[in-house]
Amino acid sequence: MQLDQTYKNVVVNDLHVKRVGNEFNATLSFHSRNTQNTVELLGIQDIESLGEILCAHTLWLEKPASGTLDYGTYIISALHNYLTQIAFDSLS
Repeated sequence: MQLDQTYKNVVVNDLHVKRVGNEFNATLSFHSRNTQNTVELLGIQDIESLGEILCAHTLWLEKPASGTLDYGTYIISALHNYLTQIAFDSLS
């Protein structure tokens, strides 16, 4: 998954979440336009909306300007019936 690239016609295959201390890491696998993509989101603090990614038809990854987030460095956005955004520290 690349920064500032929009992935459309997404089908999310897997979402695995692991607790690491007070944070969570999530591995996401999805298809977009016949291409398999996998990304690991590290340092998620709020997992309440994480399951919404499973319903996404469009995904994109952003790195907002410094200081604009309460926590985290990156945002993954998932569009389905509405927009869900999840902040995290780094990706692998």
